[in-house]
Amino acid sequence: MLIEPLLLFDAVFVENRPITELVMPAFSYRSDFLKDWYASDLKPQQADRKKIAEENKPIEAKRRAAEEEINSAKTELEDYTKSIPEIIRKTADSLDLAAGQARWEAAQLEALANNVALSPWQRIGPFGEGDLKKAHDRAFINETEVDLKKTHGNLKWEPAGNLEDGKQHQLTGANCSTYLFRTIHSGIAQERELSIGSDDSFKIWINGKLVADKYITRGLAPDQDKVKVRLAKGENKLLFKVSNGGGGYGFYFKTEAIPLPGDVVTAMKVESAKRSEEQQATLAKYYHSLAGELEPIRRETEAKRQDLAKRLNEKQDALNKLPKPRNPDDVQNELNRRFDDEMRGKMRGNEFVRVASENPRYGGVITSAAMLSMNNGTHRTHPIARGAWVIEVIFNDPPPPPPNDVPPLNEDAAEEHLTIREKFARHRENPDCAGCHSRLDPLGFALENFDITGRWRDKYPNGRDVDATGTLLRKYPFKDVVKFKESIVAEDKRFAKAFTAHLLRFALARELTPADTLVVDKIVNRTEADQFRLKSLIAEVIRSDRFRQVD
Repeated sequence: MLIEPLLLFDAVFVENRPITELVMPAFSYRSDFLKDWYASDLKPQQADRKKIAEENKPIEAKRRAAEEEINSAKTELEDYTKSIPEIIRKTADSLDLAAGQARWEAAQLEALANNVALSPWQRIGPFGEGDLKKAHDRAFINETEVDLKKTHGNLKWEPAGNLEDGKQHQLTGANCSTYLFRTIHSGIAQERELSIGSDDSFKIWINGKLVADKYITRGLAPDQDKVKVRLAKGENKLLFKVSNGGGGYGFYFKTEAIPLPGDVVTAMKVESAKRSEEQQATLAKYYHSLAGELEPIRRETEAKRQDLAKRLNEKQDALNKLPKPRNPDDVQNELNRRFDDEMRGKMRGNEFVRVASENPRYGGVITSAAMLSMNNGTHRTHPIARGAWVIEVIFNDPPPPPPNDVPPLNEDAAEEHLTIREKFARHRENPDCAGCHSRLDPLGFALENFDITGRWRDKYPNGRDVDATGTLLRKYPFKDVVKFKESIVAEDKRFAKAFTAHLLRFALARELTPADTLVVDKIVNRTEADQFRLKSLIAEVIRSDRFRQVD
């Protein structure tokens, strides 16, 4: 903004043009930024929401069709996956698996002769106490003769088949104990090593005999203790008590064993002819899960399941490749971003181009954005500040300072629907202010169509029309800023006197005296025939006796 009036002055000087062209030139200098600043609304392009909605319709239709295909493929996959167990069951019913099951049972029994099988865990607790020590020492149940059917207050034994060996399991409670129970079937009398982890203390009983008792405070981790136990041939009862003080709580258990469920081991130990229907069903169901005779149907069903899964993935990939409907808000945000980037780029530009003045409201120092922005507050225009600048700079006739006892204009107390001119009207009712305001107000309000940054406006934020009418020097009525500037140009001699006075004061480096007025008049008269051209004025100032006789 500052460069614009400087370039104008430079052109008037270099080309020795009349100084009235500083007020109303036939040209001006514009950067890309100033072109937009003066002529555009400085708003980004608005997204055409209706057009976007129309463009989205075929896209949304294709995506809906693709989503329907995905849902259909997903349903087909889910339904087939659920049907696989039944398909395998029917296949198993059509085959004679008795011989294969008998061979498998014999192999497992032989393996069990020298190994152990573990039943799922049963759990009861937590039992609360005052602290870890008391919880560790106290027997909350009969620890040497476990009865899984007995209740203890509101606590009872419950199956905990989800507690897998070789994994860390979290328990709940503080200053408490939890019991875990299971059976260990051993084909022979043998010694086994148990790998234990606990948070905090633990005890272990085998067949009612305490074989491990460790009082400690620690965090849970695998394989913290190794406990060797002696197993009898057949079924052995293991009781595991874990006690916790505060903080974390949990246990870890592992030992080498055949990975067979306890009910399967129990059923296999019974002679075929003496097995109950439930035991027979248990063994048949478990054997079906691994029977080699059913491997072809398992491969067939898995292949079809994978094919359906592949089709589902292909449908999903097809949907992902389809264009997505545009969100109008996203489009607008992108337009906003591009506009901001464009304006930042223009603001950084330093190239100015000389252009013809297409709109007389712009151009000249008075209506330059630099001057209009400079003489303002942060929230609204200051007509008095602008008027004071015009009367001081253009006419070199500064007003006296306002009286000290005149309060400032209280805008907050004024009604919101009033214009600035109407608000100032009450201020001018003070007789001490009326004299200066009669001179300043027409000059300042003539520029009211320009906001605080020098951009044109026809209305105030409250919707009221801007009134820029007035009278210059009591003889030039004007309805807008163009007529206002034309009135100043019409008073070219008055402007020339003011301009010359500024030049002479600068040249002499002092304030002018009444006697200097004669020198100013002489310079103006000598340059009038030359239309008060800038170089002519400067030359006459230099030739004047006042300048040549300066000490």
